[in-house]
Amino acid sequence: MRADAARNRARILAAAEAVFAERGAAASTEDVASRAGVAIGTVFRHFPTKDDLLRAVLKDRIAVVLTPGA
Repeated sequence: MRADAARNRARILAAAEAVFAERGAAASTEDVASRAGVAIGTVFRHFPTKDDLLRAVLKDRIAVVLTPGA
């Protein structure tokens, strides 16, 4: 993955975590894109569906919980 794509993915995940924490799973991907400072197409390029985005956020959170010393 290119460096800029990796940065965008990380920004999207951080924004999604915040947006979903504030508004729940009903929050829109447009809200996530806006918070991340990227176009909606960028979100869908990394996460084709909202379910894919939610899974990625949950996977990251689970990884943090399971990481010793986190």
